[in-house]
Amino acid sequence: MKWLKSIANILFALLYVVFGVVLLMCSVIFVLKTPSSELFRRYVSDPIPASVKKIKSDRDLPVYRYAYTFKFNINESDLAELVNSRPFQKVSNVKYDSQKGLYWEWDSRRSHTMLVYSSGQDRPWWWQRKPRWFTPDRWDNLQAYVFRDKSDNWSVQVLLYNEKLGRAYFIVHTAQKQLTT
Repeated sequence: MKWLKSIANILFALLYVVFGVVLLMCSVIFVLKTPSSELFRRYVSDPIPASVKKIKSDRDLPVYRYAYTFKFNINESDLAELVNSRPFQKVSNVKYDSQKGLYWEWDSRRSHTMLVYSSGQDRPWWWQRKPRWFTPDRWDNLQAYVFRDKSDNWSVQVLLYNEKLGRAYFIVHTAQKQLTT
């Protein structure tokens, strides 16, 4: 009877792993099949502001949440509309380091660091990757705005803007429970 229970446990574990792999593959296929402009409408702004061009998107697949990163060209007036579309807070001393993450200061007493693309702390070596176009560490004088949903500490939206280049990044990190929005 013990061997039957052991077999049942093994089968359950195998089904659990297979289900997880299938779910992961469905997520990857969804992202690969969904155009960047549609993802932008869903997670950043609908309608897309007129000056927004050359939208690139990437979906990171961390455990228990999802994260999108967008890069796009935008002019200052459309940027102002985007900033006013949410209760963003302007932050200062913004720095990006691929090992430590994205750092900013809310004010002189509070700061925050957010992993955008993992350096290996929460996933194996074969999962570590970031798109070549994600290079905020090369930008000087970043303007940065952050919205953190107070009802859900996992939900953070970050808007980075380089006035000289007329380019922006929009980063969305959200808890898995909100994936259906």
